[in-house]
Amino acid sequence: MTRPSPGSRPARPPARPLVRPPALPPPRRSPRPQVRRRARSRPDPGSGQYAAKYAAQDPIQRPAMDQAMYQTPGLAPDPSSTPTADDLRRGACPALSAPMQTGDGLLARIALTDAIAPASLASLARLALQHGNGMLDISARGNLQIRGLSEQSAPRLDADVRALTLPLRDGLAVETPPLAGLDPEEIADPRPLAAEIAGAARNLVTLAPKMSVVVDGHGQLTLSALIADIRLVAIRSGESGAATAPIRWKILLGGIESSGHVFATLPAAEAVAATTRLLEELANLGPRPAAGIWQNLIPATPVKFLQPPRRSVSIT
Repeated sequence: MTRPSPGSRPARPPARPLVRPPALPPPRRSPRPQVRRRARSRPDPGSGQYAAKYAAQDPIQRPAMDQAMYQTPGLAPDPSSTPTADDLRRGACPALSAPMQTGDGLLARIALTDAIAPASLASLARLALQHGNGMLDISARGNLQIRGLSEQSAPRLDADVRALTLPLRDGLAVETPPLAGLDPEEIADPRPLAAEIAGAARNLVTLAPKMSVVVDGHGQLTLSALIADIRLVAIRSGESGAATAPIRWKILLGGIESSGHVFATLPAAEAVAATTRLLEELANLGPRPAAGIWQNLIPATPVKFLQPPRRSVSIT
């Protein structure tokens, strides 16, 4: 047996090959159960089932938690005034003399045709607290709404508001921009045309409650994004659109300004006559016209529509 020489190291045994353990398969996850939520179906608002099940809610289906903010202790609505199916039908438009039933009592809308002083606004706020639940809302079209009225307080509110001699609007809603007549950049003042259209439609009592007309002078603040049944927009005729070009009024039907159907482009007097004729045709359809009325109302040529009907003459 030979001994290793001093300073030498013994030979190492051969290294074993590195054997990796087999990879474990990833843990199997159970598939997440697919829960399909079924949409809650509500009955038709015009049916008696709707009035029976949702009589305590607002017609615009405001949740009960949001509705609680309109309830004021001591000023709760009359429990006997339960909304009926006619009160909750779509298309109803409240007014000062014809309030609409809601979940927190009657709602009266005060439509103004001109600006009012701060003192008049403070008087309306006091009347809202005296006759309603103290809530004074502003609608999307700039009208004032007083909520929480009862059958007894609504007539008293009507009399007190009319005693303030405010510029109240009765009849068809003819909207103009808030700076109408004051905007130096508007093409034309829309207020004279709006007054003529409102006066011509005063006797058309069979128009739909939410029928609206917009007369826009096209200044800095426009009503282009406001939905209207009939819209009149001031434009400069001619390709150049110079300030010296004659002013015309473009009549559009339905939707907003960008999506409305262009009916005609006429001078001021003819635009008022055409709008009045359109309103008369809509009044003949009744307060609840069927869908797609414009397809049957719009003629192929607006000029023929503006002409008076010919009288039949019999030749003997």
